[in-house]
Order: sequence, then C-alpha cells, then structure tokens
Amino acid sequence: MTPGKLAEQIWVHRSANAAVVVSCGFLGLGLVVFTAIWTNGDASLGPALGWTVASGLLGVVLQALAGAVLELLTPGRMRELLVERDLHPAGVVLGAAQLAVSLVVVASIW
Repeated sequence: MTPGKLAEQIWVHRSANAAVVVSCGFLGLGLVVFTAIWTNGDASLGPALGWTVASGLLGVVLQALAGAVLELLTPGRMRELLVERDLHPAGVVLGAAQLAVSLVVVASIW
C-alpha cells in the first residue's frame, strides 16, 4: 500500500512523513502484540502464539484499512504523501489513525 521501499524513503530521501507513519505503525503493532502476549501468559505456547499471530495480523489488516479509508476521505493521495521529504499534517493524521486502530485492537483483546 506504500510507494516503493519505505526504508529507502526514510534513510535515503529523509521523508519525515514515511518516518512518522512507519513509527506509529510499529508502536501500534507493538502494543497489539504485547497485549496478546500479556493476556495469554497463562496459556501454553501453542494457543498463546496463535492468538498473538492472529492479533498481529488483525492489527496489520485494520491499519491498512484505516489508511485506505483516509485516502478515500482526503483530497490528496496518502501514498504520494509518504515520498515527500517535508512533514505534512496528513502524515501525522495517518500515523495517529494507525495508533488509534491499534488501540481498538488492544481493547478488544483485553
């Protein structure tokens, strides 16, 4: 759902937008995985690992869906925003949407 390699956009082209979106995505997914592990700590390895993987996948899918919805609701293209070097407010909004979606998944796990 992103244009090109995000690592290159961040490291080579120094895109602040890509850095914000990727950072928020990592933080959000980290929260989802942490919560899945924490809440399944008493279960054996198989079920706990299964719930952790399922929760992580759900988080990824819902984050992508949130990005697609934002792209439909905004006048610009979010994908093109990620290759811009200067920070754009929409990059912060997309990052916040990823965190918000992750928190919803966390609440559903808890």
